[in-house]
Amino acid sequence: MDEKAIVTLLTTGLDDIPSVIRKLSESVVASIPATKTEPHETEDFVWTVWNAVFEAAGQASSEKQLHLIVEFLVQLSKVEVKDPATGEVLMRDGDKVWTDLPRFGWVTRDWFNFEPSQVEGEELARLERQVKMLAYLMAYPGDDGANDISLYAFWALRDAFEGKGPIASSAVRLAAPWVLNVAKHLWQHTEPGTELPARCGVPGEKYAEKEWRGFNKERWAVWRDGFVAAQAEVKDEEVKTMAGRAAEIMKELEG
Repeated sequence: MDEKAIVTLLTTGLDDIPSVIRKLSESVVASIPATKTEPHETEDFVWTVWNAVFEAAGQASSEKQLHLIVEFLVQLSKVEVKDPATGEVLMRDGDKVWTDLPRFGWVTRDWFNFEPSQVEGEELARLERQVKMLAYLMAYPGDDGANDISLYAFWALRDAFEGKGPIASSAVRLAAPWVLNVAKHLWQHTEPGTELPARCGVPGEKYAEKEWRGFNKERWAVWRDGFVAAQAEVKDEEVKTMAGRAAEIMKELEG
């Protein structure tokens, strides 16, 4: 099953999520080589599925469709696929298929390798839908942190409010959905001061002298003030409204 076929499944078939999962599981089993000397295509197929998820989210015509994609991912993560030859759970990079959503984080990072201040038009609309999908996944009820993808929220907020130039409307549009949907999760990282690995949490150019390495209350205040400033600086009325709501939510969490 190629990416185009999977995208079609995800855009037209999610009224029957178990059926979609069954078809993908059959395909991933079919990708297992007959002998150890043959190329292992499971890794490629898993990668293809995640790319199709982002493509389908980018094409989503409604909020309902985005929520269906999230429901699909949650239900998929409850399914273990076994190698019929060995009876063992199929693994990729030390993660279980599908339980651990192997390589999902890698593909997510690939999809979000862009400059938010430079996107516009349909590309911006596509990215916003994909951001919402991730935010909805992180906000899924009862996940107990299993879907914590706050790194991408962190990068979105840093990109929007820690640069030296003027606040970009497109960057605010891509940062706001995180606060509007998972602000409490982000505050749980902020209040104790959660550091991110390697250089993932370094400050943006405007605050290069700071020794920030992740979430902290000083940074939270910068982001909150950024949303406040965006209401005066950006022209898009919808973005102004989003920024205002985000700022209010952040203030409320500060207590």
